[in-house]
Amino acid sequence: MRHATAGQLGVALSVMALFGAVRALLAGDPATAERLYTELTARIARTGQPNAALVGIAGVFFVHLATGSTDTLLPMLRPVYERLPDALNDFMVRALLDAGQVEEARRIWSPDAVAVREDYYWLAWMGLRGWNAAALRSEPHARDCYAALLPWAGQFVGLASGSLTGPPVDLILADLAGVLGLPEAAAAHRAAGHALAAAIGAVPWLVSPSGR
Repeated sequence: MRHATAGQLGVALSVMALFGAVRALLAGDPATAERLYTELTARIARTGQPNAALVGIAGVFFVHLATGSTDTLLPMLRPVYERLPDALNDFMVRALLDAGQVEEARRIWSPDAVAVREDYYWLAWMGLRGWNAAALRSEPHARDCYAALLPWAGQFVGLASGSLTGPPVDLILADLAGVLGLPEAAAAHRAAGHALAAAIGAVPWLVSPSGR
């Protein structure tokens, strides 16, 4: 470590922090996961990286997504959403839903105007879009999200990135299938999601009665 050059040590520490945050969240320690994401954001910001805010928001948001408390992030999300409404659209919608502001969430949701970003985190963003579609009971969008997510059954949204994670894809598919009037498929997806969470000991999706 004494001889690390060209910023390699900083990169290594960032990767370790991200992986540590994911492990903490899966182990049922959201407080540690959030602390690690927050510390990492500050570290990135000190290097002058312009995406520091988004890195921090995504990590912290998915921690709160696991605990159903994204509404507590509204004070942090609103100013960023005002500057980057497309990038934060599904984030804001989820936070408003957790706050019980369903009509406001429905008013600002823009799935037709804002495409899911096809980047390294596509499955995380599509999973969030699907969860919003199910919560808002939008059948056309639920159908699109179900088709997009179905090939990814058996995985956790975002986990392949090694830097954040959401619920098993199957649990989102279960909610979508419910909206689409497919009760048998919904039950099968939910059972598969619970089994996957149990297989790796993903605590956030074991303790909630809904499996989220």
